[in-house]
Amino acid sequence: MKCKDTSKTALLKYGNLLTTNINNVLSGESSNKLDTSAIKMTTAQSTAQSNSLNSSPGVTLTLESTGAIFGILVSATILATIAIRVISKINSISTSISQIELSLKEQAANAEKIRHLEKTLDLHIQEYVNRKDVIQMVLGQLDQKINHKFKRLLFYTRDVQRFLQKDTNFNIREYEENTQEE
Repeated sequence: MKCKDTSKTALLKYGNLLTTNINNVLSGESSNKLDTSAIKMTTAQSTAQSNSLNSSPGVTLTLESTGAIFGILVSATILATIAIRVISKINSISTSISQIELSLKEQAANAEKIRHLEKTLDLHIQEYVNRKDVIQMVLGQLDQKINHKFKRLLFYTRDVQRFLQKDTNFNIREYEENTQEE
């Protein structure tokens, strides 16, 4: 126990000496003239005492080392938080890109369907126009046939009328356009 107490007192003396030297440097008294002899003596004593304490090795934490470790932990935590934010933003961007790709694929498929529908609509429109033209031609031909047959029938009836009027006193009545019941 005595060794541990002497190492503590040696460390306190060393710390006080360092504080004094730092204060002297800051105040500007003697920057070139540091009391290194006391530091060497205290260091030699603490080295000798630490060599005699080899039976119980341990970690000695000072306020400075604790502050440094705490600073490292805080910095690592901040870096980890930033890394997590960056990774989450990258993941959200990746998800957005995937959704956009799916939307584009779906839109491309819909555009292909629309092109196919437009082609079939064009075919149906052309087929309708062709049928309409054919029906108009057929109706025109029927109208011409009816007119032709009607004219032939009219000529035949006139021939029959003339024949009947020549040989007999047969009078043919004229056809009236407006037929009303009397």
